[in-house]
This record gives sequence, C-alpha cells and structure tokens, in this order.
Amino acid sequence: MILIVPPGGDPTLRLAAVPDGATVVDVGRRFVAELVRQATRGVLRTRSRSPGDRLMATAGTRALGDASRPRLHRLRGLGAVLGALHEPGNGVRLRLDDLEPADGSLESAADVLRAAAAPAPYDGALAGACADVPRGAAVRLVVEREQQVPAAVALARALRPRVRRLELTGRWATAHGPALAHLPPFAGVALVPAPRGMPWELADPFGPAPDDGLRWRERPADPIPAGPWAGRVGLRELVGGVVPVYDPEPGPPAGPGSAAAAGAAGAGPPPTTGRPDDPGRQPRLIVVGVCGAADRAVGRGGTELSWDRLASAVGAARDRGTTVVAELWLGAPGIPPEAAEEALGRLEDVVDRVIGLRRFDWPADWTAPSWASRPVTTADAGPELALRRPLLDPVPPSPERLAALAASLGRPLARAGRLAPGRVAGAYLPPPGPHPDSVRGLDPDVVVGRRSARADRALAVNLRTGACSYVSLRVADAIDRYRDGYTLREALRPLSPGAVRALREGGVLGQVPLREGRVPRGK
Repeated sequence: MILIVPPGGDPTLRLAAVPDGATVVDVGRRFVAELVRQATRGVLRTRSRSPGDRLMATAGTRALGDASRPRLHRLRGLGAVLGALHEPGNGVRLRLDDLEPADGSLESAADVLRAAAAPAPYDGALAGACADVPRGAAVRLVVEREQQVPAAVALARALRPRVRRLELTGRWATAHGPALAHLPPFAGVALVPAPRGMPWELADPFGPAPDDGLRWRERPADPIPAGPWAGRVGLRELVGGVVPVYDPEPGPPAGPGSAAAAGAAGAGPPPTTGRPDDPGRQPRLIVVGVCGAADRAVGRGGTELSWDRLASAVGAARDRGTTVVAELWLGAPGIPPEAAEEALGRLEDVVDRVIGLRRFDWPADWTAPSWASRPVTTADAGPELALRRPLLDPVPPSPERLAALAASLGRPLARAGRLAPGRVAGAYLPPPGPHPDSVRGLDPDVVVGRRSARADRALAVNLRTGACSYVSLRVADAIDRYRDGYTLREALRPLSPGAVRALREGGVLGQVPLREGRVPRGK
C-alpha cells in the first residue's frame, strides 16, 4: 500500500502513523523541499507577469534559501514564494496555508475539475510521485482538507490506468464521500473512513528541529494524542481543565448540533476525560478560538465565558506548563464588529499571544438553530462540495468590512511580530516577536528584493508586516550585512549618523502596508 498526501495540506506536518508495510509519499512536502533547494541554490524563478509577484518572489527566495534564519522567517519567505508562483493559465493560486482555484470555488465540483485539469505550480511534484508508483500497486490518497482536492483529482486521473486499487481516506474525503463519488476521477474509488482525520506530527520543512515528532491535534473534537502534543482546544475543555481520553468510536465533528459539540459548545461534559494532572497527556501549547465580545468571551462553537473565568482557566493551564495562544474570530453571529478592538485588548491581556485573526463562518455540518444562546438562521449548504452555510439571521458583516477590520487590528500585531505567517502548525510553536534589533533600526524580517545602481536605490520588503519601500543602496547594504551575520553595530557602521538616526526612529518598513490583509476563513 502506498499512501499519497496531495499538495494543499500543512507543509509543517507529516503523517504520524501508517498501516504496517505502507509507504508514504507526501507530495506537498516534496514540492516545498524542491522550492527550498532551488532557493538555496539561487535558481528559483517565477514567470508571473505581475511586478508585485516578482518582487515577492525575489524577497521570499532570499528568506527561504537562508538556512541561518529561524523557522518563522523562512515560513514567511515560503508564503511569499508560493503566492508569487502563479502564472497565466494556472488552475490554482497558492498560499502558505491555503489554495484557491484561479476561477471559481472549491465548493463547486465543476470548478474543482477545471482547476485540476489546468497547469499548477506543483505539477512536477505530482509527476514525480506518479512515476514512483509501481504498476499494479494499491494506492490510498489522503485528503484531509478541501485545498487538497484539485491535486487529488489530478493524481487520480494519472494513477487510475496503472494501479490495481485506488482508495480515498482523510477527514475531508470522509465528510464528502458521496459527492466525491460523483466526480469521474473518483467513480468506483473505495473510501476508507477517517471522520476525525489522520494522526499528524510536527516536521520542520527546512530540516531537523527540536519539536519534530510532537503530535498535533487539528480540531477540538479530535482525539487527544498519546504523549506530548500541541493543538486546538475548545473553551469548555480549557475551563474544565480536563484532557479527553482517546475514544476509538468515530464521532461527528464539533459544532452546534453535533454530539462532539458537547465538549466544545457547552451542551454537556466531554464524553470521556482523563486526569488533569497526568503530565504525559498535558499539551505543550494549545490554540483556542475566541469570538470576543466586549463583555464576554465566546468560543468558536458558542461556549460563553466571562473574561475573568477565561483568565483563570488560562492561568491554570500555564501552571501545568502549557502555553496558550488564541485566534480571534471576526464576524460571529450577534457580536458587533465595533466590539472587536476592545475584545482583542482583553484577549491579549489573558493569553500568551493572539496569533491570528479569522473570519467566522458556519460549517455545512452544523445543524443547531442557535449559537451562543441566540437563534441563528442559515441557508441551505448549496454546492456539491459545500464547506459552509450562508448565515441569514443575524446578517453577518460584509466581507469588505471584515477585511478592513482585520487590516486595522492586524497591523499592530504584525509589527510586533505576534501574528503567525499562516495557519500552519509549525508557525504556532516558535517564540513570538521580532528580534530586539528591530527596535534599534534593522528588522530581521526585512529583505532586499530588487536593486537599481543607476537610481542608487533598492526596493525592500518586510515579510512580516507586508510593507514595501525604496531605500538607499547604503541602507540596502546594511540590511544585507546584518542578514549575513554582522552585528548590528558592524552593519550600521558605514551609514551616516543621520541615516542611523532615521533608522532608529522609524525602523525599516514598519508602517507602510504593501497590500491589505486577507481575512482567512477557518479550516
């Protein structure tokens, strides 16, 4: 049996357990590894016609290929490169934590099939994986999230004529098995159910790291991994101070109206619990989702807590050695957008770090007519591969308003280095914040993207804040010297006192946004 993991998943994770005798081919990680090799050798190129893409590709390549830089910086570089790889005619656009069809939606079967038939940046990795599959082999495609579906379709089309048996497994494939069966590439393909997803562990895409092998829990309703772990936890779990024991019987995903929501949304106690003082099952880091109102904290699934009670629960988790980070969800039912700024301030006072801003949506499998003690009306899911239901009442804020809100709240967090570069597991564990030298003139996330000797200037990019600006070649040289390992004093020595003073007063590219931030949906 050969397990193939299509691109579109989390490049900082790998499968933690496989059937006896099975071989794993993780095409997404192979694709990223090839990008890293090309960046290290200085041969990574983009054929995009967009000047912005070319700039981000140059800057991202320098960050991605620099093995001396920390993981967060290289993940920011990888995100910049992936976004710049899109070429005219490609069927998909890539980001560090997302994939979208160039035309259409992942919820439409026709759009997915069209995207899968078009060229994609990862086509070379797909071809290499198919070439490694012997004729007559049994193959199982692991589809955990919707972003993997275009590549999974392409793999199924290529593999079906040469394999003895083709199967599908994974959380997303299980939830959408009947709809997938109607897609020609998957007709007659057997489904191996995995309603709670596959077991995953941290695996740094840039080389061995201390947290490699740490098990990752993707959703609050998922089983708790045995041994050290990190991942997402519901507010009810956090407040209860309990660790659910692995339940071998599969259950539905957490959310209003689901049985697993008992632990996540406040409908009752978790079905099974472990001792809160069991050190072998306590997480190293947990991620909580909070839809914060000014007067209370509300969990992603609707659990309501006072801010004091949440602070007490976070303090208890810290006492057990757990770091607590949070994602603030914007646009939740009945929570006005104007409350977000105060809620963010309260949340920052409670948790170790607010690591992301997310756009609230209503998953297609949530069936209850209420959320956080108030009625909710939703529309039918609609498309064949529906991911979410549109909210009808209360009417949600417009996407434009949410984008503006996220940009306003996110800029200070990005400048402070608190936001993760993407919703990938490997971005949650490293310590937050920019290097202390950034407040004294040089920001380690600034990369020189393009030089012009004739104009005596260079175009530099801050991969953390998204800011872009021209700087003099002398300043560009200082940035490069600093990146090459010179001390701050050595890097700044050739600059005039006025230039050094300007850097120390304003930093490098700390304020001007290159482009407005996008509000990621939950996945």
